[in-house]
Amino acid sequence: MADTIVASLDLVVTHCCQCGLIMVLPADYQKRRRQDHKLFYCLNGHSQGYFGQTREEKLQEELNQTKEKLQRKIQCCEIKAQAIKQAEARFNGMKGAYNKLKKKKEMEEGT
Repeated sequence: MADTIVASLDLVVTHCCQCGLIMVLPADYQKRRRQDHKLFYCLNGHSQGYFGQTREEKLQEELNQTKEKLQRKIQCCEIKAQAIKQAEARFNGMKGAYNKLKKKKEMEEGT
């Protein structure tokens, strides 16, 4: 008596970009080739490949760009905060000098 094996396999239908031959690939194989960008071949020997960025790669690139932009904005804010502190220090110094002169004038007028 023969044993029966039942299996399930997800397949993807595609075609060769050079000769048009219809190919059937396991879905996980196609997914791996899309991620690793390695070549595979049609039955006539034509090389095939998925060379564009995957959705994940595009999202990662967008995330990296957003992080860099945020870092630049943070640095800009830090520079502006430092400039404000310096301006406040100059203002306080000038205010102190003004008050000192004002006091001196008042003392001169009082005598």
